[in-house]
Order: sequence, then structure tokens, then C-alpha cells
Amino acid sequence: MKLVPFKYQAYDWYNGEKKYGSIEAGKRKGASLLLGEEIVREVRRGGRTNLIATIDVPDLPERQVTVVATHLENRTTPKGRVKQADELLDMIRPIHNPVIVAGDMNTKGQDGSVLNIKSAVLKKVKDPALWAPQGVKYATGVGLIMDVASFGFKTTKFQGDPTASGVPLLAANPEQGFFKDLDDYRFDTEPGSIFVAMRNSL
Repeated sequence: MKLVPFKYQAYDWYNGEKKYGSIEAGKRKGASLLLGEEIVREVRRGGRTNLIATIDVPDLPERQVTVVATHLENRTTPKGRVKQADELLDMIRPIHNPVIVAGDMNTKGQDGSVLNIKSAVLKKVKDPALWAPQGVKYATGVGLIMDVASFGFKTTKFQGDPTASGVPLLAANPEQGFFKDLDDYRFDTEPGSIFVAMRNSL
């Protein structure tokens, strides 16, 4: 049994939580009002890690199974979680016996990055996917209709199947890269097996 921390730590839970700014405080307050639960500051030491255990199972042809308990970062973008997932998959690729990966993948379809004023502005400016559709929608007068349709589509489609393909501009699936990587994954030695159990999905 061993603990293997992620090399890519998407968020510094110690320094980040100690000094988050007014935008992040407002964001958490709004979420708290909406959810009815207070989202408090969580100052932690250490980072996201993986617990890996190889267990003897005499009835299996390989006589062993490897179990990986992981926890991907929630205070990051879906792309940040994909980066951690890719690191995890590379870590288990050489294993020749069956592998079970379980844990909290945090595939909520949201950008959970901690924001301050500078990062909030840069995020808007640097990502055309955030502002270009808004310009098109409201320039053509269909903004509110598209927002309502997008919300309804995401709620019905992704709640039942977080792996579903999105619709560009209307309802993209931010977590699609995560599930595509799992679908495309192959071990070094075939046949390999992987079972992924997720919590906190879309």
C-alpha cells in the first residue's frame, strides 16, 4: 500500500484558502444562499493524493487486483481535473493485473477555481467561449431564450448521463474530455481492465 500525491496540484489549499479575495467570498456567499449551506474557508495542509493498494486474490488468473482511491480537485476547471486524471491513468498504465479506480472525481461540470478580481477579468478576456456566444445571443435578441433552453437541456441531458455529448454554444459538456480520456485509455499490456467508480458527478 502506498500514497502517491498528484504532481499537478491544481489548488493550494493552505495559501489559497487563507487569502481568497472579495469575488471568491461573494461567490461562496451566493452559493451558500442558493444551497442553504454555508461554504466555509477550508485551510488544509497537503494536496490531492492517491491511495494505491495491491491485494492478493488467488481466484484471479493474475492472482492480484490493484485498488486505487483517488480524489480529483474541485477548486479547478474541468480541464484541470482532466490533467490530474491523465496523470493517474499514466501512473496505473504499467500494471498487469486488474485495476479498480474509485473515488471522488468532482465532475460537476463547473469551474470551481478560486477567483479574485484579476483572475476573474482575465478568465473572461482570455476565453472566447465565455464571451463570444454571449455577444451572438444578445446581438440577435435570443439571449434569454437560449439561456433558458441551455439550462433545461443541461439539466435533463447531463443529470442522467454525465458522459453525454454536448451541443456547442447551446450546452457544451465541460466534463466530456474526462470521459473521453477514460474511453480511449489502454493499458501497456492487453487485456487490461479498469473500473472507475465516481461520486459527485454532474
